[in-house]
Amino acid sequence: MALPTAVSPEHLQATSAQMCVNQATITSVVVGAAPATCPLPAAFDDASCIAAEKFNEYSVTKFLNGTAVGLTNLLSGADLLVPVSAEYLTTDIADGSVVRACQPL
Repeated sequence: MALPTAVSPEHLQATSAQMCVNQATITSVVVGAAPATCPLPAAFDDASCIAAEKFNEYSVTKFLNGTAVGLTNLLSGADLLVPVSAEYLTTDIADGSVVRACQPL
């Protein structure tokens, strides 16, 4: 059984704006917390220095880079909702059944 889909174009625009706000907020939190993700060695012995080096490598290559990719994708998604909203409204007025605001990346 298929359920009807109800889309409110103005909700897509509001969601896009909220996604932009969320992206800016998360970015400011991550930028502020980034130095804390790279610890200094607990002491000057070999084990402490190697442990700190490995934590720093992980922090930069995995956590911070992965977070940057996610934040970029969040902003890209927010940017796509505005043309989708406009296309949906235009298509809905014309009694169309397909919405194609953009081509897949």
